[in-house]
Amino acid sequence: MRQRRRCFHVLVVVMCVLSFLAAVPQARATEAWEGKPGGSLTMLYADDREVQTYVAPPTQATELRAQAATITVAYEGFPPAAQASFQYAVQIWQSLLVAPLPIRVQAVWTELPTGVLGGARPEGFYVNTITKISYPVALAKQLMNRDPSPGEADIMAAFNSSGVTWYYGTGQTPPGQFNFTTVALHELGHGLGFTDSFGVTSGLGGWGSGGVPLIFDRFVVDASNTSLLTAARYPNPSIALTTGLQSDQLFFNGPKARAANAGKSARLYAPNPFEEGSSVSHLDEEVYPPGDPNSLMTPVGARGETNYNPGPITLGIFADHAGHLRRSGLGHRRRRPAAARPAAVRVPAALRPPAGRCQPLLQ
Repeated sequence: MRQRRRCFHVLVVVMCVLSFLAAVPQARATEAWEGKPGGSLTMLYADDREVQTYVAPPTQATELRAQAATITVAYEGFPPAAQASFQYAVQIWQSLLVAPLPIRVQAVWTELPTGVLGGARPEGFYVNTITKISYPVALAKQLMNRDPSPGEADIMAAFNSSGVTWYYGTGQTPPGQFNFTTVALHELGHGLGFTDSFGVTSGLGGWGSGGVPLIFDRFVVDASNTSLLTAARYPNPSIALTTGLQSDQLFFNGPKARAANAGKSARLYAPNPFEEGSSVSHLDEEVYPPGDPNSLMTPVGARGETNYNPGPITLGIFADHAGHLRRSGLGHRRRRPAAARPAAVRVPAALRPPAGRCQPLLQ
């Protein structure tokens, strides 16, 4: 097991706090955007270990202030307590984002496979035809300054209605329970853009749709700081790329994420074998354990774990995507237990991508 790396001091990072529109130039008249299908669900799994940790919400989430983002949610089957808990997660994200166009979420309360707390995906991607980069629709619409799919959800999130003892409050999670707001906050993060297009099929690693990477993919590097999009080192698809994806040595090297992490690239979850729906699209569990300010976007959630803050690295990652932040907040590898690692997670048919619109991004 790698030596645990814990930060014993808080590095105050001065970051440019910019809106979607201020940080990224408005779409030029010559630019066009091409729609792409949405992705598969990125899962958060349950860790059976018990912890008692607490990460406080961002200060601005508890203040009475005008929000600069609107997230609307269409609930399906949610009990009132779960809906109120989800709305608290929405409130936290709204306090951090600056988005002129509303972001729409479809939240589904349904039975998921044992060991799965929740899952989420962007409901579509849009490719900038000049930069040849794909963006999740919640971000792409802000860059376009228009809504390409009026009335449709930008994010789909599902939560397990069976076999999970949920805590719906806003305080410290009692022993034996999973904090619902923490899970909702995590899943909204995936829908907003903490997601990648890497995958392994028949032993070959690959990325993208039609040779176009996601914005997240552009910042994924190996231990030598070589991008996984470098064709000379990692042909797409290839066994070499599979080796890289399973190396336990992947990092996010965007400048804003590094600034939020004492100048170091942020370590990503890259176990061997590759875990569909978990690998790459999470921060490393050992480096950012429960209670760490950056622990929200790791691949598992524990009983008693309470986290009401996306954390500086995640906010830095989103700033690297397009600067869609009002401000930043500071503040043993816990591999998923074998019982929580099904060889193939079967998602209920109702939550699978609709034919013709939301097939898996990696083809």
